[in-house]
Amino acid sequence: MKPTQIILLVIVLTFSQCFHDEFKVNPAKGDQPIITVKYLNTQIKNHSTNVTGTITLLENPLLHTTFYPSPSGCPGSAPVSVSSDFYHCSLAQNAGFFNMETLACLGPLVSDGKIIQNPSTIQSSFGITKYGNYSIGYIDQSTINDNVFQNLINARIWLIRAGKSFVDESEKIEKISQNFLNERAPRTAIGFNKKGQLLLGAVNGLESANEGLNLYEFADLMIENGFYYASNLDGGGSLTTYYKDKILNTCSDHCGSTNKDYPCPSPQGTCERLAKHDYQNKN
Repeated sequence: MKPTQIILLVIVLTFSQCFHDEFKVNPAKGDQPIITVKYLNTQIKNHSTNVTGTITLLENPLLHTTFYPSPSGCPGSAPVSVSSDFYHCSLAQNAGFFNMETLACLGPLVSDGKIIQNPSTIQSSFGITKYGNYSIGYIDQSTINDNVFQNLINARIWLIRAGKSFVDESEKIEKISQNFLNERAPRTAIGFNKKGQLLLGAVNGLESANEGLNLYEFADLMIENGFYYASNLDGGGSLTTYYKDKILNTCSDHCGSTNKDYPCPSPQGTCERLAKHDYQNKN
């Protein structure tokens, strides 16, 4: 095989990995945000205790949904509760991955139509376009530069595609380690149901004690709770669901010098992590 043929083959393989699905957002009647929170407490096979968490259904996402960076921008960090108050939001949940040392955003981020960062590697993303569609999958720089997104956030692993687990297929594309897939930890997801209503999923756990769900278990649980498509967001100690001035999840980060002013209601001695950028449901 000639060198030029090898180069062409590599290019084809690279660009074939940039694909995504779109699905029409179902707008609710009226112009007010409609938020419904369901609490999870369910038995999972091979788990000694029940898994707890929340499933949040959000209607009117076209009018009331934004993926915000922290108030200080990128890089920077703030607790989800602080970001929620700063942006005057009725509900907020941590979202995209970030570098915990430099606090830099990882992957694409579009907020209220403004491109804050473009992807540098192949990874899954979740967004809402300016023409009223959800977009989930692998989105390249040129598509983002076409200015079609109102909001877009980075993810790690496309969890669910058309009602079925997509973890194995996504792992091959993103080249994620098996440890990342199999580790039990607190989990966060964003997606939508067959009706086109926006969903957020959160599962409690403790990463250091291997408590929570692995990504295969997480995908199955989200499917059972109505997710038709979903992306895996930053979980672990970052997990924070903040609604009506209250943290709904159990925090797993110990209180340290950087987050000691943001204690969680339970368990004792844990605090909210300073997250990078969040999902926000605006008033």
